[in-house]
Amino acid sequence: MANLKSNRAFVLLYAVLVASVVLAIGFSLANIITKQIILSSLGQSSRVAYYAADGGRNCGRFWSNVEKFTGSPFDVTTRAHCSTDINDFITISKVFSPLETKLLNLYKINLSAYNYQAYTLSDINFNNEACAKVTIFSFDDDPSKTPNYRTIVLSRGFSASCTTPVSSRSVSRTVISTDIW
Repeated sequence: MANLKSNRAFVLLYAVLVASVVLAIGFSLANIITKQIILSSLGQSSRVAYYAADGGRNCGRFWSNVEKFTGSPFDVTTRAHCSTDINDFITISKVFSPLETKLLNLYKINLSAYNYQAYTLSDINFNNEACAKVTIFSFDDDPSKTPNYRTIVLSRGFSASCTTPVSSRSVSRTVISTDIW
């Protein structure tokens, strides 16, 4: 009888040990799967942010080309149009944040030696799923400067709507386009 009790205790101990190992493996797999899902969604958000920045850059380049062809600088009353919604206009202002110049400095573009005008397009919403903030730097022709920039379009794309508060899961991408005289 004593031998039967010790076998039952061993079986119970063995069952608890196996259950603990299976449970630990299950928690580890759940943790890995959760991180992979988050990583996958960040990859998708990164792609959305990049395409929003690219769309904003295209809009900025279009409006900077309009300025070049008309020969007159941007008028702050101009109502630019960059989306598929015909009633969705963006405004152009001459206010920009120092963040833009810091971003350009990261790419070794120093604006301190140039005579330029900066224009900021109001937030461009893409179907309330993505957003772009665009700044256009328009330069005077100065052959003594190297490189002799004509325009620089800096576009920051976000994986969330412009009206959505920034969260820890929203992603931002920056695209810069330069045009030389």
